[in-house]
Amino acid sequence: MNGTVSKDEFKLFRDLIYRKAGIRLKDSREFLVANRLRKRMDAHGLSCYYQYYNLLTRAPDGRNEMQKFIDALTTNETYFFRHPEHFNRLTDILIPDILKGKPAGSAVRIWSAACASGEEAYSIAIQVREHRHSSAPGVCEILGSDINLEMIEKAGAASYNAYATSRMQSDLLDRYFIRELDHEVYHLGQNIRKMVRFYQANLLDPFPFGPFDVIFCRNVLIYFDQETRDRVISNLHRSLKPGGYLFTGYAESLVNSGHPFRYLKPTLYQKSEETATVVRHGQTRRSLVEAG
Repeated sequence: MNGTVSKDEFKLFRDLIYRKAGIRLKDSREFLVANRLRKRMDAHGLSCYYQYYNLLTRAPDGRNEMQKFIDALTTNETYFFRHPEHFNRLTDILIPDILKGKPAGSAVRIWSAACASGEEAYSIAIQVREHRHSSAPGVCEILGSDINLEMIEKAGAASYNAYATSRMQSDLLDRYFIRELDHEVYHLGQNIRKMVRFYQANLLDPFPFGPFDVIFCRNVLIYFDQETRDRVISNLHRSLKPGGYLFTGYAESLVNSGHPFRYLKPTLYQKSEETATVVRHGQTRRSLVEAG
């Protein structure tokens, strides 16, 4: 089988992944496309990339293979507690702020969008469990989603290698994981796993399980062009409650994007409320910008 993808073949796959997932592949990704699709071609006994493209777009079973194609070309670089300052801000400032405006017993709803194999969503759960908010059962409802079905299945299995857990504090690792010494595999305990529900979802489409108080959508928008980015941001905005918060990655900015988010700090935005100040229980809430 020819191990290289031609420029014409690459363009077909580049346009297809853009239509299906909104991902814009650079021309420098030709080798990546060839390498990642080779296994799928082998699985079907195909000898050239044109045949695989035809399978995806014309054959009756192309719909089933399309998910495998998307899984192969989506990037899933992640690990536990990536940018820990985000998780600290969540429990130190955002959750207490949100709880002030909720009836007693109501949960703070958090969505980890593009969660890959679940490390971000589970990091949120561990942070909440470790914080004083853990004294209130059910205080947080956490959902994770990703377009990659294989990643969602891995998230459900909740078994991780040493790289995924390498940046965790040793006490947290000992407290929440069971280590399989022979294979350097870490199995997350049920007490954290039961705090998170996972769904397959495409950020190009509205997420049907909102609205949420907090959304994490980090290091995802950088893979989209401006038109697709605007579409995703609109869906995220729609999924947030008024006054809800959005975390992005450090390489991403919503400033001057034309969307009604209020900039608070680098990587942190708030969905505009009807009034500039919110009065809850007879007190005016202090702005998070002032809160540090």
